[in-house]
Amino acid sequence: MTRAIISKAEKRHIEIRNRLTANGVVGLGELCEILQCSESTIRNDLSFLEEKGELRRTIGGAIPIGMAHLGRDMATRCELYKVQKQSIARYIVSQVIGSGSTVMLDAGTTNIEIAQAILESSKPMSVITNNFPAAAALTTAPHVDLYVSGGRYQREKSSLDSEAFFQTMRSDLFFLAVSGIAHDVGYTIPNVEEVRTKHAMMRCSSKTIAVVDHSKLGKVGLKLVCGFDQINTIISDDQADISEVEKLRNLGVQVILVPTEASS
Repeated sequence: MTRAIISKAEKRHIEIRNRLTANGVVGLGELCEILQCSESTIRNDLSFLEEKGELRRTIGGAIPIGMAHLGRDMATRCELYKVQKQSIARYIVSQVIGSGSTVMLDAGTTNIEIAQAILESSKPMSVITNNFPAAAALTTAPHVDLYVSGGRYQREKSSLDSEAFFQTMRSDLFFLAVSGIAHDVGYTIPNVEEVRTKHAMMRCSSKTIAVVDHSKLGKVGLKLVCGFDQINTIISDDQADISEVEKLRNLGVQVILVPTEASS
């Protein structure tokens, strides 16, 4: 009997399928390291498997097709105000994060863009995160010491629920993601379960900065994270409602509005 010869590509596809089955998600950097292949090769593999209906590509990796509706939701959020988020991210990496700093990245799409800006920079730093796409992007950054929390994977947020992990960590800066910032309420989010993890990350950071695109200003979510007595710095983009910005500034909050760069 003639033994079937399995190509290198087929072997990679088998490994990708196995890891998706075992973990429920795969990261681009993880696959590059395990399979000893370039990012372009793995991207082509993921595209091939997506076309066959075996998985859904996400920012920084892929998820099984049965979770595709969740992946699409995250992908859609990533594309909203993408240019503004990229401008915020580049400003933060060039002007806010110091060389050799330790930073924490929260869940959220703006923090994914911050991770991408860190990857594209050459600034050495340590990054601690529960943001799976952000962590996946940074696995290929040689200038970054990366620490990823454990815990339950929240697919709708592409993040890890890991309050205990952060109780033993320390960082210089924490970039907080929220769904709403209103001058008469504070910082809010829609998911009650996330609050404890965010509080743990705030406690172990010397300074917390809220990073949001302009659509979050003036909005109120279901659950209060904290007030302006705990976080008094916000970085957003220059399309923010100036009346809400002035009300925040009148409370003593520093609001930095980053000019939106032209899309490259």
